Amino acid sequence: MKCPNCGLLTNSKVIDSRSHNRTVKRTRVCSECSHRWITYEVNKLEYDTPRNKHVYIGWSEGELITLVTLYEKGLKKAHIGRLLGRSRMSVSRQLDKLMASGEYFSLLETIKLKA
Repeated sequence: MKCPNCGLLTNSKVIDSRSHNRTVKRTRVCSECSHRWITYEVNKLEYDTPRNKHVYIGWSEGELITLVTLYEKGLKKAHIGRLLGRSRMSVSRQLDKLMASGEYFSLLETIKLKA
């Protein structure tokens, strides 16, 4: 599962699971950054409705920081895409967008300040 904080596809651990209305509420913890979050899971029949088709999932700030960090370390776009659960093309577009807006360099400064 993809961590909403660091954006990496990791083996998240389920620490609590409860029935909640017509869903299952699970509390998870990331094996990489120890971030906790809650997921609500529904069965396939309830999820497969026309309004849920082709939903774009935007990039979180944690994913952007992870993207810039991995790109600066010299990882290829395809490998970064596999780690973040995105396509190589999506990674390439996001990097181009960050470079064009100048946000890439501000994220790079943020990363250097944290280190």
